[in-house]
Amino acid sequence: VIIFLFHIISFSFLLIFFQDPGFHFPFLVLLVFSASSLILIRLELGLVLYIIEMLLLLVFLSALKYPDSFLANFIAVVLSVGAISVVVKLRRQRYLNSLKLQVESVEEKVNLSSSDYFELVKINEALEKKIHRFTDLRKFSEDIIANLDLAELLNIISAKSLEIISKGDVALIYFFDSKNDVFNLANSYALSSKIRIKAKTGDPCESWVFRQRTPLLINDVLRDFRFDSEEIFSYGRKFRSLISAPIISRDKLLGILRIDSTAADEFGVDDLRLLDIIAALSAIAIDNAFLFQKTEELAIQDSLTKFYLRREFLNLLEKRLKDKPQDNFSLLMIDIDDFKKCNDSYGHI
Repeated sequence: VIIFLFHIISFSFLLIFFQDPGFHFPFLVLLVFSASSLILIRLELGLVLYIIEMLLLLVFLSALKYPDSFLANFIAVVLSVGAISVVVKLRRQRYLNSLKLQVESVEEKVNLSSSDYFELVKINEALEKKIHRFTDLRKFSEDIIANLDLAELLNIISAKSLEIISKGDVALIYFFDSKNDVFNLANSYALSSKIRIKAKTGDPCESWVFRQRTPLLINDVLRDFRFDSEEIFSYGRKFRSLISAPIISRDKLLGILRIDSTAADEFGVDDLRLLDIIAALSAIAIDNAFLFQKTEELAIQDSLTKFYLRREFLNLLEKRLKDKPQDNFSLLMIDIDDFKKCNDSYGHI
């Protein structure tokens, strides 16, 4: 619109101060070319303004009684320049649209490539995480498989469980006491020295794992419908989420491996699967340690009375004499009369 008004004012100025049509015509042609730039700027609106401006100029020239030859040439120039401008604008639009489509196609390919790249990055990170975990599990199995000292073995299992899963605040190992039907705390490992394990027996979570014989995941004990949070907290537990897995060897439940966290929604299904693998590896090592412990006991104790056997008794006696040779002490020997009749009547076993 500004260009349109500028053209009208400029040419009116020429007509007022210069009366020679021959002098006006070159400027008139320049004006036509200048007005055609409106079409190149914006096709629809520019074409409308161009036509309006040319019609006004044509009416203006006719009113001033311009020679017919000038008017004919003016009309020819207006039509030619207008047509050329429209064609140029349409070609430019088609070219720009083509470029836009190409750009959009390239952007789409870039987005797809970026999406594929980020997906590959995620897959790579997941694979690296799994490789790291498998490496940890291999190292874990090497650390426990040859260890026959039960106390040291449990320390390794609880500490490494927290390290491998890298979540939670405390790891707990419970052994099942079949005589008293209770889970006793066998070992615990906490990340902070401020954490105190007050309860030495298992809570309803251990009972659930014992009955189901499957791993347990609690995202938030306050929202879990399977358990009464008040009952669990009465055992002295201070946690919001946990993962727990049974330690089973030769179809016998030896105990339970559990990791607690004071934060809700701390663990996921992958963490539970990993803990289940750790528990399965631990079961073999714990069972071996139990068997070794049992073998050691059988080597020095009578299986029925739990009294020391003769060889172990003599070893302890010799050690006692060496440790405190100056002290006075006594030995009491008791014999049961006619015990042979009991053995012969009811059997030596």
